[in-house]
Amino acid sequence: MIAAQTFRTSTLSGPATAATNSATAVVLDTLGAGHAQFFVVTPRATATNSSAKLAVLAVTEADTTSTSDATAFANLTGTTNSTASSSQFVIPANNNTSNGQIVQIDVPLVGRKRYLHLSAQPAASHSTLTILGSLSRLAEAPDSDSERGTNLTRVTVV
Repeated sequence: MIAAQTFRTSTLSGPATAATNSATAVVLDTLGAGHAQFFVVTPRATATNSSAKLAVLAVTEADTTSTSDATAFANLTGTTNSTASSSQFVIPANNNTSNGQIVQIDVPLVGRKRYLHLSAQPAASHSTLTILGSLSRLAEAPDSDSERGTNLTRVTVV
């Protein structure tokens, strides 16, 4: 088994225009995985402006897919402030006018509930979002590209 091949990746949202007045919520089923990653992708900034950041970025967990059942856990709620409390992280600004931004959130799954929920709300200057989810340390290694993820094309160099 090659460890780098024991993962599963899914497009959870987008790329799509997201409303700047409500959060986009996605659910990642972590059954059989030991580690999860979210990748929140925004386009390049239109101007160098420190206020160009996501308005909301938070991860919650639940035993069901229902967002209303989800509860927050420490350090995975973003803040737009320049400093964070002990239960938050600072959402990074995107000031790069040449490249888009990827915010990566890593979640060890030991002791976590089955479903992770991610909420993201763009600011007015970043109304396009793509959200990817990746699971690794799988209990059972995927044996086909379809088991590795939705719409994932893998190229192997030999």
